[in-house]
Amino acid sequence: MSHTTVAELVVSNGCPASTIEIFWIDYGCEEVSYGQVAPGRRFSVSSFATHPWRIRDAITHVLLREIPPLTAPTTVTYP
Repeated sequence: MSHTTVAELVVSNGCPASTIEIFWIDYGCEEVSYGQVAPGRRFSVSSFATHPWRIRDAITHVLLREIPPLTAPTTVTYP
């Protein structure tokens, strides 16, 4: 996969009581927030292969899920 290969990421928040926050992991291994997703809502972004992502609780910042580098369009439902 090339770093220029587009791969869409869709995250659905299936948790009825918690807002989640989506982070892209940049080239310096730093988290870059792409925003919050309220209960019952979804987030969609065009990304690239080789880009990893994380999902954290928006209030506590506890890590909920690691999303490895995308290789194809990816849909994640939390929890």
